[in-house]
Parts: sequence; C-alpha cells; structure tokens
Amino acid sequence: KQSAPPVARPNIYRLYEENIGPLTPLLSDALKDAEDDYSAERIEEAIGLAVKANARNWRYVEAILKRWKEEGYGKKQDRRDHQENRNRYVEGDYAEFID
Repeated sequence: KQSAPPVARPNIYRLYEENIGPLTPLLSDALKDAEDDYSAERIEEAIGLAVKANARNWRYVEAILKRWKEEGYGKKQDRRDHQENRNRYVEGDYAEFID
C-alpha cells in the first residue's frame, strides 16, 4: 500500500505575498527571522488568522506568533475569547501596529 505524498506547503514568502501584500527587503528579513523561531505551519496558521481578522500586516501576524510562544499554542478558545484577543491587539498594546 502506497502512502499519499506529503502535502506541499507554500513557502512563507509566497504565502505572505498572496495573503498580506508585497515583500520588502525588511519584511523578507523579518520572515527569515520568524522561520528560525517558529515552524512554517505556525507561521502559515498565524497568517491565516490575520487574514480572517482582516488585519493583513506582518506585525499582527508576529503578535499572534509571540502570544502562542508565551501563552502556549493550541489553547482552546471560544468565539468570545477570540474576539477579546483580537480586541487586545486592535485596541491594546499592539494597536499602533494595526492598519
């Protein structure tokens, strides 16, 4: 019995350009640094959350990744918790980074 080939994941640079916007040299460096600290799957998921929250910028994605690193990834949240967390970024300490 043959197993299915692994699912090809887009690299984070292409994923960023397709979902957030054009890459600049500074953003490329930030993505490279993020690859050193986080798995491609986590970066991909954080970009997806930013898109869903209509907060399409790297600082929002980075804030998600840092929160997961500090508070733990995979913590179950209900919808209200998700909205409160989103508001924390939009209205709280990270508000200056949100477009």
